[in-house]
Amino acid sequence: MGRGFPASDTLNAAEFGDPPITVTFQGGPVVTRGTAFARAGVMRTLLQDVRFALRMLAKTPGVTAVILLTLALGIGANTAIFSFAYGVWLRPLPYPDSQRLTMVLAGDGTFGPIPLTSWSGLAELAEWQEQNSVFEEMAVFKLGRASLTGDGAPEQLSIAQVTPRFFETLGVSPALGRT
Repeated sequence: MGRGFPASDTLNAAEFGDPPITVTFQGGPVVTRGTAFARAGVMRTLLQDVRFALRMLAKTPGVTAVILLTLALGIGANTAIFSFAYGVWLRPLPYPDSQRLTMVLAGDGTFGPIPLTSWSGLAELAEWQEQNSVFEEMAVFKLGRASLTGDGAPEQLSIAQVTPRFFETLGVSPALGRT
């Protein structure tokens, strides 16, 4: 090593058109090679590391199984969490121009903002509609529960009470029922 690298390992920097790299080792020789050689050295080292890792994994099948199981569980959990997050928060709403929908919150400052979903907000809605210069449409909704009775046992239903222009605001028509 004191005399440098063997001629068989030498790559000519001019041959690749790369500027030379000069490396000085502490108390050792100065080595000048082209950057193509440096890149080839990195790949060679990477391949040696991969081969060594595979040999070590093959020698210890128990550890290999634990590593693979941990990776599989981690990838599976990540996929499940992202799928849930996409479905709940990231997927666009199923309405035309859903990026233009806005929920307006109101409050008296005591408990922070609350959705304008109570029928007591109808007076506020009428006032806002009169002063509106920003929104195309405005509507109020109230979610609740109701009992359906008739033939058979009563059944609990989730319902929404909405103002007359609610469906036009969303750009849809009701699937069943009347407006």
